[in-house]
Amino acid sequence: MARLVATRVERSVVAAWFDLQPAAAQPLLRAAHQLVLDTAPGLVAVVKWGHLVYSLQGRHLLALVPHRHHANLQVFHGAALQLPGVELGGQGREMRHLKLPLGQMPDAERVPRVVQAALALHAAAGADA
Repeated sequence: MARLVATRVERSVVAAWFDLQPAAAQPLLRAAHQLVLDTAPGLVAVVKWGHLVYSLQGRHLLALVPHRHHANLQVFHGAALQLPGVELGGQGREMRHLKLPLGQMPDAERVPRVVQAALALHAAAGADA
């Protein structure tokens, strides 16, 4: 029962997160969120660090991070990814991101490819453990 209540609270916090975003960004963010969940229904979305973070089995895989003129679909440990035809930004040690311009719908081919690659990274990390 306690987990069921926590899940309802988490869903309402996620819904509120979208409502708090600028109106111009909401269609992009909601569409990207739906693409992520359609690709990987087992992911859990929570608001963390002011962003929408997607986890699987307690491990962070992705984050949806809004900016003024775009949003990023960030991939935790994304530096290990090799995705031909998908340009991931970022120069740090671990994190990479797919830039999603405001005013456009997220690419229905690239977003799922990034999500699937993040899932594969997660599976490989589990095999290494």
